[in-house]
Amino acid sequence: MPRPVALPLLVLLLLTVVTQLGSLPYIMGRAEQVPGATLHSPLYMMIATVVIVSVLTIPLAGLGLWLGGRVGLGAPLLTDLIERRPGARERLRRDAMLAVPLGLGIGVFLALLRMVMVPYLPPELTGLEHPGALAGLLGSAGAAVAEETWLRLGLMTLLAWPAARLLGHSETPPMVAWPANVLAALAFGLIHLPQLAQFGAATPIAIAGTMLGNGIVGVFCGWLYWRRSLVAAILAHFALDTSSSTYCLRLQPE
Repeated sequence: MPRPVALPLLVLLLLTVVTQLGSLPYIMGRAEQVPGATLHSPLYMMIATVVIVSVLTIPLAGLGLWLGGRVGLGAPLLTDLIERRPGARERLRRDAMLAVPLGLGIGVFLALLRMVMVPYLPPELTGLEHPGALAGLLGSAGAAVAEETWLRLGLMTLLAWPAARLLGHSETPPMVAWPANVLAALAFGLIHLPQLAQFGAATPIAIAGTMLGNGIVGVFCGWLYWRRSLVAAILAHFALDTSSSTYCLRLQPE
């Protein structure tokens, strides 16, 4: 039976806006290092953030919640937590116990992979100054909530729903989930490539590394979204990004 959409959508919109606003110090710290970048005032950035996030989140999360509930995706755990349904907190605990350790582990693996690649990466990329521990944590939270809401709940669901319905399934089977997951992960990697171009670091090895790293993160979080919950995917993504942020901070010269 389809679940209510309005309240979960409002919660996701508020979470996405708040975490994106919180990540502005990280975003602006990065922007200051872009050669020739036009820097806007904090007020302008806040207003632009609210508008852009709303324009992206409302249709993607709305469709993800509405269509996902018809093929076993969507955000049932989030809805149950909002409605305080029995067992929701226990499911949250179980999802967190799986997602966070796995996320941290994959984050460490990606950090080690980047250490191996450092000699082959352009100096424009390896020489970036990290905005700091707090800004990194806030940036991780913003990325986790927004990207999982847009890419997994939104895009992955939009890819899976028509195929599942065409095949007559009320749940998303593996033959549908995996292609949708991989395509969403590919899109996840592609949206990170313009950042390389901004820093003048779009070399073949940097592009390959960006696609590989984000592809691994995307497939992993997509699997968690499909098999566990959107909340699990967000928690895992945050753990992953926190590991990466800690690694980048450790590389900074004293």
